[in-house]
Amino acid sequence: MLVGRYEATIYPEGYGFTGAISLGFDGKGTRQRIKRKGRTKAIVKDKLIKVVADREARKAGLGENWTPRELRHSFVSIMSDNGVPIETIADLVGHFSGDPILCGGVASRAC
Repeated sequence: MLVGRYEATIYPEGYGFTGAISLGFDGKGTRQRIKRKGRTKAIVKDKLIKVVADREARKAGLGENWTPRELRHSFVSIMSDNGVPIETIADLVGHFSGDPILCGGVASRAC
């Protein structure tokens, strides 16, 4: 499965699951990866997504501890504040025409 642009695998281990994301190889040829463990596949997937979100936020100069939800809502707010049509924002964040969640009850925000 893909988590962002990284290939990830989740496999059973002991009494739970382990997930690993391959980051490629460093300058010395050593494989770089991130591993997380949890009781269920869903917990491991959430942990891997959080690791990737933190990594990408750092690379973008945003600092640490951003959740994917916060990144999504910030993106929507910035687009809305800069006059992007709500239909365009909805398309960019994966909503479709007629989606009841489109505005979440707030006319000036997409979601």
